[in-house]
Amino acid sequence: MQPLVTSLLGETVELVRVYFDSPAGTRGVIRAVYLSGNPDREEVGAPLLFPYCLVQLESGELISVEAIFLRVVSPQPAEVTATPFPELDHATFMRRAIAQAQQVPLLPFGAVLVRGATGEILAEGHNRSAASPTLHGEIDVINRLAADQPQVDWGSLVLYTTAEPCPMCQSAIEWAGIPWVVYGSSIPFLQGLGWRQIDIRAGEVAQRTPFRRTAVLGGVLEEECNALFEAVPRKPG
Repeated sequence: MQPLVTSLLGETVELVRVYFDSPAGTRGVIRAVYLSGNPDREEVGAPLLFPYCLVQLESGELISVEAIFLRVVSPQPAEVTATPFPELDHATFMRRAIAQAQQVPLLPFGAVLVRGATGEILAEGHNRSAASPTLHGEIDVINRLAADQPQVDWGSLVLYTTAEPCPMCQSAIEWAGIPWVVYGSSIPFLQGLGWRQIDIRAGEVAQRTPFRRTAVLGGVLEEECNALFEAVPRKPG
């Protein structure tokens, strides 16, 4: 099979090898590869293994793939591709999100919505999953602002959150049209502490949303946000 240059979350990759789990004799020119994840790797050029993917042929036919090997041949672009409101003091607003998180110390996910042009705080929220499993901090603050100011210009806002938005929350951010997300603790960090997290990064959700151009900035007051989650007693298992 000839190498194929395609796209992996904005990276240029070389298709090294594909194992098909499909009827014998299936042939065709590959149009796209739908990957099941985004594995960590140390450097450009390292081979990547993706199990259970889909390959789409030029004919439009989708083929189940048992495994695929890719090699990254160019670096991944920076997560933030634009800074819609460069004058904002991120630390100030992240500390407001931290204050929200401290109201629920066992689930310290706090969030704040700020008008980017003026720095006005429009809404604050925190995790309320005890009331509803979908009420993460980001969902709570979006709901609060929607109830208080239903005509708000979502495209003028910045969302600050103590932890990287999960795929559900980042998707809600995309549907709302909030153009900039700033977080403290990362999903890999939370996973390392034993927090249950869906293994899809906020930047990936943003990059896979073709009708938005959302910027995602992580690591703001990271140590202070990390301390919130490190302080939570974890149950064994």
